[in-house]
Amino acid sequence: LSFGGIPVPGKSVTFLRKNFHGCIENLYYNGVNIIDLAKRHKPQIHIMGNVSFSCSEPHIIPVTFMTSGSYLLLPGSPQLEGLSVSFQFRTWNKDGLLLHNGLREASGALQIYLHDGKLKITILKVSRTQTDIATGCPGSVRNAGCSNPYGAFHGCMRLIFIDNQPADLILVQQGVRGNFSDLQIDLCGIVDRCLPNYCEHGGECSQSWSTFYCDCAGTGYTGATCHNSLHEQSCEAYKHKGNTSGFFSIDADGSGPVGPLLVYCNMTEDKTWTVIQHNNTDLTKVRGSTAERPHLVQFNYNASMEQLRAMINSMDYCEQKVTYHCKRSRLLNTPDAVPFTWWIGRTNDKQAYWGGSSPGVQKCACGLEGSCLDTNYHCNCDADRDKWTNNTGHLSYKDHLPVTQIIIGDTDRTNSEAAYKLGPLRCYGDRNYWNAASFNTESSYLHFPTFHGELSADISFFFKTTASSGVFLENLGIKDFIRIELNSPMEVVLSFDVGNGPFEVIVKSATHLNDNQWHYVEAERNIREASLQVDHLPRKAQEAPCDGHIQLQLSSQLFV
Repeated sequence: LSFGGIPVPGKSVTFLRKNFHGCIENLYYNGVNIIDLAKRHKPQIHIMGNVSFSCSEPHIIPVTFMTSGSYLLLPGSPQLEGLSVSFQFRTWNKDGLLLHNGLREASGALQIYLHDGKLKITILKVSRTQTDIATGCPGSVRNAGCSNPYGAFHGCMRLIFIDNQPADLILVQQGVRGNFSDLQIDLCGIVDRCLPNYCEHGGECSQSWSTFYCDCAGTGYTGATCHNSLHEQSCEAYKHKGNTSGFFSIDADGSGPVGPLLVYCNMTEDKTWTVIQHNNTDLTKVRGSTAERPHLVQFNYNASMEQLRAMINSMDYCEQKVTYHCKRSRLLNTPDAVPFTWWIGRTNDKQAYWGGSSPGVQKCACGLEGSCLDTNYHCNCDADRDKWTNNTGHLSYKDHLPVTQIIIGDTDRTNSEAAYKLGPLRCYGDRNYWNAASFNTESSYLHFPTFHGELSADISFFFKTTASSGVFLENLGIKDFIRIELNSPMEVVLSFDVGNGPFEVIVKSATHLNDNQWHYVEAERNIREASLQVDHLPRKAQEAPCDGHIQLQLSSQLFV
């Protein structure tokens, strides 16, 4: 048994294949490591010819085309029968000229290029002789017919062969062979700008040589990095934009990590109610449950618990109406016994108070009011009567809402039965919308913890003033800073520095902004761009440098 070839004395005349030339590793025969035996010169292994126990990889020299003026010019070898060229390339760009071979006497050209991510070849005219071969269009040969409608190639090449001969890029670098401009030789300087992925909220990242792009389709967000929500933060905000009652998607934390949820906005009353339904709003009867075998009902909402928590925390008030109809079915088993029925909210804790009462008080609403059917008990149902009665009220302690489970355990005695009903989650108010502060002197200010917007952040507010200038907000770091200010009666400026030097976005108004009327400012800064919008004026945006510092590092308090 031989590996790598057959010894010449034993080779059949009809076996014309050459012996193997190259490297083999992990060579096993029936579980025996053949290479290990050969290295230890075991007598059953015979080594013929030049065999070494290492595999030296050839040094591959890449070249990087950095700019639109980059090119590599290599001499061709005139042949009558044609041209052979091969190379490997790597790029993020969908378009670019890879190779140009101009034919002598201006008789045509061969071009290999990328167009919309596809490799294409064009032969303008066939000729029997070749001139120099260029990757890119050098200025010295542009007048000789190297036109490039495909754009410059940005990326890396290696293993360039011309007529089956490798191109020696070190000789090119030394100026001995060919010519070049704006290249990095012996280095592939391509950068993966989608790792890490700076597209937020599930945006899909794509890239070119100099930047990255975010596809925000289907995410519910927009902007250069899918940072800005397409939806308002509350029903209150939809109402103030002129909408009427209906279903809307609200994004309670705005550009934060929690996605939007679908709610019903009831705008027919003085208060604007946000309504979220669950899977069981009907009156449901219960029989046969005991403390050992209770009846458990699960309430599922058309939103995740993170979405519900964000929405509830942004509201002024929330409630759920809960009703327990009973006939010989005790509810909380007041005054001091273990409750037969309880409920669980988003904290997953057992709650032994009923609608209209307060946390930590094992009572129903009538127990707080002193109006229960039997004053010896704190719930009507705890009187354990043979006639139907009920305990009804609103649960309104926000930290416990919404109700996710109700457990009922006393409907298995003679003539014992009950029925329950849980209403939808209803909230009103918008703690993010209705807030205001007045700054009555030049020394007035608010201060908050350090603003954390290292990679992306958005700021929005309304203002009205009669002053001609003033700083709206500012946060400083050791060198970095961010500031929004009224620079003049008709100009708002967003300025910041992340280590690449001060950067400004300016919006100029045709009318005065210090007219004591409300004006809206919305600013965003991310690693792709910075933008600023005032009222309904055109949004101004400036792209960030494709390379350099990207993190906004602040250390002081945020002053407003």
